[in-house]
Amino acid sequence: MTGQKRKLGREGERLAARALMDAGYEIVYRNYSHPPYELDIIAVKGDTLVVAEVKSFHSPPLGAAEFRIGKKKQRALYNGIDAFLAENSQFSDYNVRIDIFIVDFSTFPANLTHYPGVIFE
Repeated sequence: MTGQKRKLGREGERLAARALMDAGYEIVYRNYSHPPYELDIIAVKGDTLVVAEVKSFHSPPLGAAEFRIGKKKQRALYNGIDAFLAENSQFSDYNVRIDIFIVDFSTFPANLTHYPGVIFE
């Protein structure tokens, strides 16, 4: 990943984390890593553990950005969550939810779209 893309991704993650905190969530981890898996944001509120995947871009992608989360990425999310829960047993009884954040930096201010409770089929 280029430095510019990494910077854009970090800024998108910062905005998504801020949105979760504004909604009353506590950020537990940012960029949790269990190679080869990485989870962008892990947050808790009550008995819900939210794993947020953040997609950021400068110019609108061809097709909806939401569709950039293919089967391979979905498996990586599930495997990353399993690894996180295995290492953090204090969250084993929590309800796990996957949220997707799309951050569009082609506008000012950036447009943040939040899709809570995404279920992959």
